[in-house]
Amino acid sequence: MGGRAVCMVAVGDLPYAEYGIRTWRDWCTRRSISFHLIDHDGGLHPTFSKYRVFELFPDVDRFTVVDADTMVRWDCPDFAEGVGTSFGACVDLGHVGWIVQSLQAHEPFFPCVNVPWWDYVNSGVLVMSRAHQRVAEGVLTWAREHPEPIRFGNNWRSYDQTVLNYVLRELGTLVHYLPLDFNLTKIRQRGLWEERRYVDVAHVWHFNENRKESDMAETWEVVRRHYS
Repeated sequence: MGGRAVCMVAVGDLPYAEYGIRTWRDWCTRRSISFHLIDHDGGLHPTFSKYRVFELFPDVDRFTVVDADTMVRWDCPDFAEGVGTSFGACVDLGHVGWIVQSLQAHEPFFPCVNVPWWDYVNSGVLVMSRAHQRVAEGVLTWAREHPEPIRFGNNWRSYDQTVLNYVLRELGTLVHYLPLDFNLTKIRQRGLWEERRYVDVAHVWHFNENRKESDMAETWEVVRRHYS
């Protein structure tokens, strides 16, 4: 056992995924890191597929797991190197109202576990090692026992992300909070879309807004010259 890998979850018909794949695959090739695509759900909602990396890739002991709507800048530093044995993720400072209500909706399933909204992490970019297999198993167990999404608020739905946050707390997992430029979410909401400012101020761009396919396609046209 040994080695590292970047694993991207792209299950189903996701036209925008090709742009994320191109950037991450090229980034991995330049650094001699394996790149794996997870394109089957294992009978669960696709967002839970990222927690299957330990069973899917038994020869890998360190993982960076990314969503299909992320793109990595060509010169992004290897941020996983500084995580050590901790669980790596970025705090989610996107829709705080959604986060608070999602935490409240899941609270009955995790009695006596408290997750402050300001420590809530986004699951779009995760750094894990074999030491975190219990975390993944905890999330997968929950998913199998609760196959339907938790609904709350304005017909919102929650899948893996809030469950992950509760499981991390429940197990007392040490989390290394990555700088936000390694998972920049809500690009338009943050006022960074115009003149493609996000390209210069962040290393991983997470297009988790409604126009992700067109936004990722336009971004690719701007940056494609930097990739092989």
